[in-house]
Amino acid sequence: MGTADNADLKALEDFCVDNPDLEALEQLLGEFNIFEAAGLTDQETKHSRFLGFLLDPHNPHGLGTKFLTRILQAAAKSAPETGSGVTALDLELMDMSDAAVACETDNIDIEVQSPANKFVVVIENKIKARQHSDQLDKYHRRTKVKFPGWRVLFVLLSKAGQEQDRDGRYLTLSYDTVAEITRSVAESAMGPEVALAMKHYEKLLRRHVVSDAIQDELCQRIISKHRKALTILAKQMGDPAKQAVATIEAIMCEQGFEVKKGFLVPQSWVDWMPAGSTRPWLVSFWVENSVRASAIQLEIGPTDDKALRAAMVSAAKTYGKPFRKFGTSKDVFTRILRLSLSNTKFEDAEDVDQWRDAVKERLKSFVTAALPIVTKVLQDAVVGHQPAGDVREAYFTDIPPSRSVNSSTRR
Repeated sequence: MGTADNADLKALEDFCVDNPDLEALEQLLGEFNIFEAAGLTDQETKHSRFLGFLLDPHNPHGLGTKFLTRILQAAAKSAPETGSGVTALDLELMDMSDAAVACETDNIDIEVQSPANKFVVVIENKIKARQHSDQLDKYHRRTKVKFPGWRVLFVLLSKAGQEQDRDGRYLTLSYDTVAEITRSVAESAMGPEVALAMKHYEKLLRRHVVSDAIQDELCQRIISKHRKALTILAKQMGDPAKQAVATIEAIMCEQGFEVKKGFLVPQSWVDWMPAGSTRPWLVSFWVENSVRASAIQLEIGPTDDKALRAAMVSAAKTYGKPFRKFGTSKDVFTRILRLSLSNTKFEDAEDVDQWRDAVKERLKSFVTAALPIVTKVLQDAVVGHQPAGDVREAYFTDIPPSRSVNSSTRR
């Protein structure tokens, strides 16, 4: 082993063994979070509903108007010198114990009404998507008409408070501020359950929506001390999209598929599936790793035997599920089946092992329940198309009968 190899090995060893910063980061990221388990991470509607729960003084959280007042005061402080008509001091003196909170009313994410004060708050929540060109104008006009003579506070809530409307009518509020207020008022909550939920919510925001000072500091220390090891690991990781495809292909091979040049077929197809003009097999699977998710496609490729191609497309369309009508026999490539393997992209998966296990189970179900049907339909189409004396005819006489498929399996 050369000097360079020894140095690389030492760098990796220092990074992995007895690294307190890495252990602290893993512990921080590995803590259970109830909101992560519920899939709340970046879904605006769910964030709006939980915030609406905390903002409403009538809900059983024990906060009264404390959370509501603190949030609105933080937004009011972002107002320009001209002011919004409602100051942080106004909000401190205002009794909003009659406030009613509604989510997703008239497409408004959060609306707070205090009839006693003739005061209404409209909160537009933007975690991922940016506002439509006239979205904020529409909410502004609608609210002014609906509540004539009332004081209205328009608030635009976003990750860093950077989103603004073009006329400056909306006050800005950041999720960083929401996280800080959630943490500071959690001790006022009624009972340990609500306090724990608020702490989990604050941690969720720190992990997925805004920066976490402790996490950022740990990452910077690790990067500073172990740059060489991280460079080596980054090279090994390569392209996540290629990793996803290779991982799925490996799982399929474990479950009885054969792969050539990026195309896959069950091993039982090899002897009877005709070759395509540009592919190892006329009909084969390939792995799709799109911007949305991972899937496998079953596709009929090019061939000079147009009649055989038409017979296969017709058989798939006639049978129906599990086939899907994606194209016609006139297409150069005709997709006849698509199986989604994961709603999460490989590169977005927090636990690669869990992602792999989920894909494996999905494929196993397909191989057990649907693949026999696919095999029977396609094999019958191929066998029925063979002319007398075809050179491939000998293959079919030696192939055991496919698993029978009766009409009750169709849907």
